[in-house]
Amino acid sequence: MERIKKYAIKTLAVVFGLCFGIIAGHAQDATDILAKAETAYKNTNGFTATFSTANYNQNNLMESFEGTIHARGNKFHVQTPEMQVWFNGSTQWVYQDHSEEVNVNTPSEEELQLFNPVYLLGNYQQRFSASYKREVNAANGKPAYVVELTPKRTEDITTIELQIEKSSNLPVQITVNTRNGYKSIIQLNNIKTGLNQPDTIFTFNKVNFPDVEVIDLR
Repeated sequence: MERIKKYAIKTLAVVFGLCFGIIAGHAQDATDILAKAETAYKNTNGFTATFSTANYNQNNLMESFEGTIHARGNKFHVQTPEMQVWFNGSTQWVYQDHSEEVNVNTPSEEELQLFNPVYLLGNYQQRFSASYKREVNAANGKPAYVVELTPKRTEDITTIELQIEKSSNLPVQITVNTRNGYKSIIQLNNIKTGLNQPDTIFTFNKVNFPDVEVIDLR
Protein backbone atom coordinates (compact mmCIF):
# COMPACT_ATOMS: atom_id res chain seq x y z
CA MET A 1 0.00 0.00 0.00
CA GLU A 2 2.78 2.42 0.90
CA ARG A 3 4.56 1.67 -2.36
CA ILE A 4 1.61 2.47 -4.61
CA LYS A 5 0.77 5.52 -2.51
CA LYS A 6 4.32 6.71 -3.13
CA TYR A 7 3.77 6.33 -6.89
CA ALA A 8 0.45 8.15 -6.62
CA ILE A 9 1.93 11.14 -4.83
CA LYS A 10 4.91 11.24 -7.16
CA THR A 11 2.69 11.42 -10.23
CA LEU A 12 0.32 14.13 -9.01
CA ALA A 13 2.00 16.81 -11.07
CA VAL A 14 2.47 14.81 -14.25
CA VAL A 15 1.70 16.43 -17.56
CA PHE A 16 -0.08 19.73 -18.13
CA GLY A 17 -1.33 20.91 -21.54
CA LEU A 18 -1.27 18.21 -24.22
CA CYS A 19 -2.96 17.55 -27.60
CA PHE A 20 -3.47 19.29 -30.96
CA GLY A 21 -3.14 17.85 -34.44
CA ILE A 22 -3.83 14.18 -33.63
CA ILE A 23 -4.20 11.51 -36.31
CA ALA A 24 -4.96 8.22 -34.60
CA GLY A 25 -2.52 5.36 -34.88
CA HIS A 26 0.74 7.21 -35.65
CA ALA A 27 3.52 7.24 -33.04
CA GLN A 28 4.82 10.59 -34.29
CA ASP A 29 1.55 12.24 -33.29
CA ALA A 30 2.11 11.40 -29.64
CA THR A 31 5.55 12.99 -29.87
CA ASP A 32 4.01 16.16 -31.30
CA ILE A 33 1.37 16.17 -28.57
CA LEU A 34 3.95 15.92 -25.79
CA ALA A 35 6.18 18.58 -27.35
CA LYS A 36 3.26 21.00 -27.45
CA ALA A 37 2.31 19.92 -23.93
CA GLU A 38 5.70 21.00 -22.60
CA THR A 39 5.30 24.41 -24.22
CA ALA A 40 1.73 24.77 -22.97
CA TYR A 41 2.72 23.92 -19.40
CA LYS A 42 5.56 26.42 -19.41
CA ASN A 43 3.14 29.06 -20.64
CA THR A 44 0.82 28.55 -17.66
CA ASN A 45 3.22 30.64 -15.52
CA GLY A 46 2.29 28.69 -12.42
CA PHE A 47 -0.79 26.62 -11.62
CA THR A 48 -2.69 25.13 -8.72
CA ALA A 49 -5.18 22.25 -8.67
CA THR A 50 -7.01 19.93 -6.32
CA PHE A 51 -6.75 16.19 -6.86
CA SER A 52 -8.25 12.91 -5.75
CA THR A 53 -6.38 9.61 -5.88
CA ALA A 54 -7.71 6.04 -5.80
CA ASN A 55 -5.23 3.17 -5.36
CA TYR A 56 -6.10 -0.39 -6.35
CA ASN A 57 -4.62 -3.83 -5.77
CA GLN A 58 -5.69 -5.69 -8.90
CA ASN A 59 -9.49 -5.15 -8.82
CA ASN A 60 -9.84 -4.05 -5.20
CA LEU A 61 -9.85 -0.47 -3.94
CA MET A 62 -7.16 -0.15 -1.29
CA GLU A 63 -7.34 3.50 -0.30
CA SER A 64 -8.16 6.97 -1.56
CA PHE A 65 -7.13 10.47 -0.55
CA GLU A 66 -7.33 14.08 -1.70
CA GLY A 67 -4.95 17.00 -1.77
CA THR A 68 -3.66 20.09 -3.54
CA ILE A 69 -0.71 20.85 -5.80
CA HIS A 70 1.07 24.09 -6.66
CA ALA A 71 3.66 24.17 -9.47
CA ARG A 72 5.68 26.66 -11.49
CA GLY A 73 8.36 25.64 -13.95
CA ASN A 74 10.26 22.73 -12.42
CA LYS A 75 9.19 23.61 -8.87
CA PHE A 76 6.22 22.20 -6.96
CA HIS A 77 4.50 21.76 -3.61
CA VAL A 78 2.16 18.80 -3.00
CA GLN A 79 0.01 18.52 0.11
CA THR A 80 -2.17 15.60 1.29
CA PRO A 81 -3.72 14.94 4.72
CA GLU A 82 -0.64 12.92 5.74
CA MET A 83 2.25 14.33 3.70
CA GLN A 84 3.78 17.43 2.14
CA VAL A 85 6.49 17.56 -0.53
CA TRP A 86 8.41 20.67 -1.61
CA PHE A 87 10.85 20.89 -4.53
CA ASN A 88 12.61 24.19 -5.28
CA GLY A 89 14.34 23.06 -8.46
CA SER A 90 17.31 21.40 -6.76
CA THR A 91 16.37 20.26 -3.25
CA GLN A 92 13.39 18.18 -2.12
CA TRP A 93 11.78 18.12 1.33
CA VAL A 94 9.35 15.35 2.35
CA TYR A 95 7.29 15.77 5.53
CA GLN A 96 5.04 13.06 6.98
CA ASP A 97 2.72 13.97 9.85
CA HIS A 98 3.05 10.68 11.72
CA SER A 99 6.86 10.81 11.89
CA GLU A 100 7.34 14.50 12.76
CA GLU A 101 10.36 14.42 10.45
CA VAL A 102 11.38 16.18 7.27
CA ASN A 103 13.71 14.27 4.96
CA VAL A 104 15.88 16.47 2.74
CA ASN A 105 17.40 15.02 -0.42
CA THR A 106 18.44 15.69 -3.99
CA PRO A 107 15.88 13.70 -6.02
CA SER A 108 16.98 11.20 -8.64
CA GLU A 109 16.09 11.40 -12.32
CA GLU A 110 13.42 8.75 -11.77
CA GLU A 111 11.86 10.72 -8.91
CA LEU A 112 11.79 13.90 -11.01
CA GLN A 113 10.15 12.08 -13.92
CA LEU A 114 7.43 10.88 -11.57
CA PHE A 115 7.01 14.12 -9.62
CA ASN A 116 7.54 16.89 -12.12
CA PRO A 117 5.41 17.53 -15.24
CA VAL A 118 8.05 19.57 -17.06
CA TYR A 119 10.77 16.99 -16.49
CA LEU A 120 8.54 14.17 -17.72
CA LEU A 121 7.38 16.08 -20.79
CA GLY A 122 10.82 17.28 -21.74
CA ASN A 123 12.72 14.07 -20.97
CA TYR A 124 10.24 11.22 -21.40
CA GLN A 125 12.07 10.04 -24.56
CA GLN A 126 14.94 8.78 -22.39
CA ARG A 127 12.70 6.41 -20.48
CA PHE A 128 9.34 6.01 -22.25
CA SER A 129 7.83 5.36 -25.67
CA ALA A 130 4.67 7.41 -26.32
CA SER A 131 1.56 6.48 -28.30
CA TYR A 132 -1.82 8.09 -28.95
CA LYS A 133 -4.57 5.63 -27.96
CA ARG A 134 -8.06 7.04 -28.34
CA GLU A 135 -10.55 9.82 -27.53
CA VAL A 136 -12.80 9.57 -24.48
CA ASN A 137 -15.24 11.61 -22.42
CA ALA A 138 -13.46 12.67 -19.24
CA ALA A 139 -15.03 12.46 -15.80
CA ASN A 140 -16.07 16.10 -16.14
CA GLY A 141 -18.02 15.18 -19.29
CA LYS A 142 -15.68 16.95 -21.72
CA PRO A 143 -13.87 15.20 -24.62
CA ALA A 144 -10.28 14.19 -23.89
CA TYR A 145 -7.39 12.50 -25.68
CA VAL A 146 -5.51 9.56 -24.18
CA VAL A 147 -1.71 9.29 -24.53
CA GLU A 148 0.12 6.26 -23.15
CA LEU A 149 3.74 6.13 -21.97
CA THR A 150 5.43 2.71 -21.91
CA PRO A 151 8.89 2.17 -20.33
CA LYS A 152 11.63 1.23 -22.76
CA ARG A 153 13.23 -1.01 -20.12
CA THR A 154 11.72 -3.35 -17.54
CA GLU A 155 10.76 -1.52 -14.34
CA ASP A 156 8.01 -1.40 -11.71
CA ILE A 157 5.81 0.91 -13.78
CA THR A 158 4.31 -0.79 -16.86
CA THR A 159 2.29 2.14 -18.28
CA ILE A 160 1.33 5.73 -17.53
CA GLU A 161 -1.91 6.81 -19.22
CA LEU A 162 -2.53 10.54 -19.60
CA GLN A 163 -6.07 11.82 -20.19
CA ILE A 164 -5.99 15.31 -21.71
CA GLU A 165 -9.00 17.59 -22.00
CA LYS A 166 -9.35 18.82 -25.61
CA SER A 167 -10.78 22.26 -24.85
CA SER A 168 -8.13 23.36 -22.34
CA ASN A 169 -5.17 21.15 -23.34
CA LEU A 170 -4.76 20.35 -19.64
CA PRO A 171 -4.60 16.90 -17.99
CA VAL A 172 -7.68 15.73 -16.12
CA GLN A 173 -6.66 12.17 -15.22
CA ILE A 174 -3.47 10.11 -14.83
CA THR A 175 -3.43 6.32 -14.46
CA VAL A 176 -0.26 4.52 -13.34
CA ASN A 177 -0.08 0.72 -13.69
CA THR A 178 2.67 -1.32 -12.01
CA ARG A 179 4.11 -4.76 -12.67
CA ASN A 180 2.80 -6.20 -9.40
CA GLY A 181 -0.81 -5.40 -10.28
CA TYR A 182 -1.22 -2.09 -8.49
CA LYS A 183 -3.04 0.79 -10.16
CA SER A 184 -3.26 4.43 -9.13
CA ILE A 185 -5.85 6.75 -10.72
CA ILE A 186 -5.34 10.46 -10.13
CA GLN A 187 -8.09 12.93 -11.00
CA LEU A 188 -7.18 16.63 -11.34
CA ASN A 189 -9.80 19.30 -10.69
CA ASN A 190 -10.20 23.06 -10.26
CA ILE A 191 -7.08 23.90 -12.27
CA LYS A 192 -6.06 27.57 -12.11
CA THR A 193 -3.18 29.01 -14.17
CA GLY A 194 -1.20 32.25 -14.45
CA LEU A 195 -0.51 32.47 -10.71
CA ASN A 196 3.25 33.20 -10.78
CA GLN A 197 3.71 31.93 -7.22
CA PRO A 198 6.69 33.13 -5.14
CA ASP A 199 9.62 30.73 -4.63
CA THR A 200 8.78 30.46 -0.93
CA ILE A 201 5.81 28.22 -1.77
CA PHE A 202 8.19 25.57 -3.10
CA THR A 203 10.68 25.61 -0.20
CA PHE A 204 10.28 24.04 3.25
CA ASN A 205 10.31 26.66 6.02
CA LYS A 206 11.42 25.39 9.44
CA VAL A 207 9.73 28.36 11.11
CA ASN A 208 6.34 26.87 10.22
CA PHE A 209 7.34 23.48 11.68
CA PRO A 210 9.28 24.33 14.87
CA ASP A 211 8.97 20.85 16.42
CA VAL A 212 9.92 18.86 13.34
CA GLU A 213 13.30 17.12 13.08
CA VAL A 214 15.13 17.85 9.81
CA ILE A 215 17.10 14.87 8.47
CA ASP A 216 19.51 15.75 5.67
CA LEU A 217 20.00 12.71 3.39
CA ARG A 218 22.06 14.49 0.73
